[in-house]
Amino acid sequence: MFTNREIELTECLEHVHKGLLQLPDFQRSWRWDDDHVQRLLRSLIRGFPIGNLTQIATGGELELLHREVEGTTPTAKPTKLLLDGQQRVTALYCSLSTKAPVSVKSTRSSKRQERFYYMDMAQLVSGRLEGNSYVRVASEKKILNRLDESSELLDLSDPSSEYMHHMFPVNSLLHPGNWLQYYQEYWAERGQFPYGEHWRFVNRFREIVSRNVIFRRIPVTNLTNVADTETVCSIFENVNMGAEPLTVFELLTAKLAARGLKLRDDWDERKERLHGHGTPREDGVLCAIDGYQFLQVIALLATNNRRQTHSGGRRVGCDGRDVLTITADEYRAYSLAAENGLIAAARFLQRICVVKQSDLAYVGQLVSLGAIYGMSGQGALGRDAEDRLERWYWSRLFSESYASAVNTQSARDVEEVPDFVKNNKQTSLIEEANFDPERLLRAKTRGSAVYKGLIALQIRNGCTDWSSGEKIDIDRYLDEPVDVHHIFPRKWCDRNLSTNRGDTTRADIRDCAINKTPLSRR
Repeated sequence: MFTNREIELTECLEHVHKGLLQLPDFQRSWRWDDDHVQRLLRSLIRGFPIGNLTQIATGGELELLHREVEGTTPTAKPTKLLLDGQQRVTALYCSLSTKAPVSVKSTRSSKRQERFYYMDMAQLVSGRLEGNSYVRVASEKKILNRLDESSELLDLSDPSSEYMHHMFPVNSLLHPGNWLQYYQEYWAERGQFPYGEHWRFVNRFREIVSRNVIFRRIPVTNLTNVADTETVCSIFENVNMGAEPLTVFELLTAKLAARGLKLRDDWDERKERLHGHGTPREDGVLCAIDGYQFLQVIALLATNNRRQTHSGGRRVGCDGRDVLTITADEYRAYSLAAENGLIAAARFLQRICVVKQSDLAYVGQLVSLGAIYGMSGQGALGRDAEDRLERWYWSRLFSESYASAVNTQSARDVEEVPDFVKNNKQTSLIEEANFDPERLLRAKTRGSAVYKGLIALQIRNGCTDWSSGEKIDIDRYLDEPVDVHHIFPRKWCDRNLSTNRGDTTRADIRDCAINKTPLSRR
């Protein structure tokens, strides 16, 4: 099943460049920051181990969707896919094999940073390597970062400045000849080389680079005769100990790729449409839906169809196991219904004044709602049907059914609610719903489902803005800054409320949901 061998680093990077070595599509994007790259380069130049690579051969019974290593433009089809070593190989390729700056993850923001890397030749040749300053980093304009507040800020944008400060660019390590020739010529013209004879200095540096980089050999494990995607994913998770476990979305991506379905690309397109739907576009309720939750809607539609047709059991569900049973044919059959169902669900929620992501009590209930609309096969239900659907929505919200066992609640709702909505067939889901009025006194935080539900109902019923005397409806809620404030001010409550009321404290009454109302900021 596997063989071990060693290959030269230069051969590995050449395969990456040509596209002979690529990545399985389920792998995450390259996400190393500057510190990780520097540590790898320090290990490389000192001849320390840089880890084993694990790769799987392509062209057998198993077909995995693949993509190129970041920074490459392949000219050939892959013969092997890299299961373990993506971050290291990408860092080495981008820093050693290209003249472009390396795009690394910022540790302070979501933006990426462009970096060049340098080797301090004087430190390497002298062997003074106790610190980490023999590998230096520069900005995209080749301004070398300071080591400390007292150190000089160096501009290395001109090659002569690199020569003067003995800063060897890492992207010349694989082919150092030209740079070293110009370096020697620079110092020969000046005749004052600070480290003895410049040719001896250069030869010593060249020996270090040749031994530790150019002729570096790295261990590789090659996998063959792997017959199914699940085994590949299991191997990936076990050999790639530094990685997070694959998510259900990534596992299904790998599974469906063998059937010619690019799940990640398809979801990216649908995500753009879903997250851009409604008002406000930047924070609508559908922004709460991620790739996995979209697959949950499809799983509910697919398992419900299997139950009705007896083609795959009688269980409706949307947990991880159910999502992983989605076939390529089922995804193609139900993905549009799921998308349209979620859009219809968002329109329904806007009608009952749940319009922003922060207004949504339970994402799981939105998943169920998307599946219910997806099963209806139409963009909107009749007025009576939507009134019954609203009754279901509020009863499930105020009974806080989706606070636990979310997937179980979704399965029950998909099984029973459509018949209740369309045909007014009574369901135990509503009959069993229980709401404790005392819950209104305990709901104090904006994240509480009861709190969110009560505020939405106030807006739905046209509550009065006490600061202006005007009505707050859905249009005003969307057009103007509206926030939730105390009806009876905190100070008034502290002065006039009794210390406690049974188990309810003064602070509970003061800050509870029934003492809150929407107010404009005008």
